[in-house]
Amino acid sequence: MEYAFLKKKKIRISLYICLGLVFFIFSLWLLNHYVLDRPSFCTSCHLIQSAYDSWLKAKHKPEYTNNSCNVCHVEPGLLGSIKASFYGLENTYTFFFGVDEDDIKASKPVYCTQKGCHEQMEKSMVVKKIRVNHAMHMEMGYSCIICHDRVAHEDYAMVKDISMMETFCFPCHNDEIAPRNDCDICHVYQDQILKGINVLADSPMITSPHYQDEMSCQDCHVTFTDPAENNCLNCHQEEILQQYKNKKPIFTKQLKSIKQQIDESRDLFSKTKGSGLRWDKYIFLFEEVQKNYNLLIQDSSMGAHNQKLTEKMITQSEKNIQTVRYFLYNYQR
Repeated sequence: MEYAFLKKKKIRISLYICLGLVFFIFSLWLLNHYVLDRPSFCTSCHLIQSAYDSWLKAKHKPEYTNNSCNVCHVEPGLLGSIKASFYGLENTYTFFFGVDEDDIKASKPVYCTQKGCHEQMEKSMVVKKIRVNHAMHMEMGYSCIICHDRVAHEDYAMVKDISMMETFCFPCHNDEIAPRNDCDICHVYQDQILKGINVLADSPMITSPHYQDEMSCQDCHVTFTDPAENNCLNCHQEEILQQYKNKKPIFTKQLKSIKQQIDESRDLFSKTKGSGLRWDKYIFLFEEVQKNYNLLIQDSSMGAHNQKLTEKMITQSEKNIQTVRYFLYNYQR
């Protein structure tokens, strides 16, 4: 009888311990989600105020992240919440009793690829005007914030032009850690326009004279701060440069018109149901126009990389999008 009593007592004690642990874990979860998660709590430490102020101006501002610090700084799931609670308590202790206040920092790494956020980035290759192999960089252990360090806590500024490459790209792309002069690794659109590869359907390939003469990108893009066209006179005469400058606004106006017609056609396609070979033909034409338009926008040289090809692409796109629109307007009647 005494043995059975002790056994029941041990079971009861074990149950109390388990319930206590569950209550403790649940309390940590509540603490993390309803106290430690709030910006008002984080900014109660004056060292975090500047981070909060810069967050208000950033692309990932409070409305974007549901006014939560934990969305980015806490590993998803219950375990992440528990770990964050301990981390927050550690920072609280450091604030009151620590020697060096600089030890109070936001948790790292930030969790950009969690569900509902940038979960496809591990597979993504193409971003705006360049192709970046995100999966390879992540497999090598590089965090998103190495390149995207101002997305959440400053005015948004990624690599917008070549002048920023020195800060964002070349610390690693220095021909020691990673190649520096193989520009076509990332700048695939510009390389495609220069070579004229897979651009115009059912047309002869138009290759740029710059590529035919085996020029390198650095021959034109000499420095990080000066526009490439400042170096045109190193090879070309003044009238060639002036011709390019005169055509740039014309190309810009033409592309703007094409974009407007693409949007109108897309709207007409969405309102019109059709099928059959004739319908498929115009769908194909429309997709070709979109592809050429996107390629020219991503290349962004407005003819400098390959003027003949650019003119041909714009002319063909104008013709095809007008054909598509004419078909759609008549199809609705």
